[in-house]
Amino acid sequence: MTQNAKRQYQSKRNPAAGGTPRFFVFRSAFSASNGFTPLETFATKKRLSHFAYSKDKKFLTGFTLLEMIVAIGIFSLIAVAAIGITLAAVQAQRKAANLQVVQDNARFGLELMTKELRTGSAYRLTTFCGISGEEVSFLTFTGAVRVYYKSGNSLMRLVGTTNCASAISFIGGDAIVTLAKFRVGGEVLGPTDGQPWVSISLSVRSADPDQSLESRANIQTTVVARLRDL
Repeated sequence: MTQNAKRQYQSKRNPAAGGTPRFFVFRSAFSASNGFTPLETFATKKRLSHFAYSKDKKFLTGFTLLEMIVAIGIFSLIAVAAIGITLAAVQAQRKAANLQVVQDNARFGLELMTKELRTGSAYRLTTFCGISGEEVSFLTFTGAVRVYYKSGNSLMRLVGTTNCASAISFIGGDAIVTLAKFRVGGEVLGPTDGQPWVSISLSVRSADPDQSLESRANIQTTVVARLRDL
């Protein structure tokens, strides 16, 4: 045992016997171990606890559970709203694309028929391949036979023949023809009944399987023969 340890031991047993007081010995030992007295340690802990539980913003070091829940809730609402807006925009774009497809097919089919009918003659409602009212035949300006009729979900075209096996569809597969009606007037030769004419009614819809994105187009026109019916 060292001399210093012996002196501290004797002082603890008899403070009045020439040694230092017991509190002083404890203070000396505590100071030697970590550099703080018990009073200093208590004051330090008090300051640290005040720092940890202080409501002053400069002492805040993190988030409370309530703050995290509120932040997550706000983020979730924003994410759900953003997803909903994105899905709505995608559906609107698909519906617009379907409408464009339907209009393009209906316009192309109608323009093709009216262009040839206008310069043709001898308009007739026939039943070579289609049913009555859904088929029209005529002669082009070159004298060739031309037939238009509805078959299934499409419009068919015969060029120079009445053989149905030679028919060609001129409506795209992304559109469905739900209605095709032809009406003919003034077909009797002579000036008493006016110029020959053909009335065409078309109804086309998109082939998208999603009914909520379905687009439709209804078109009707009347074509009058350009050649004089004398």
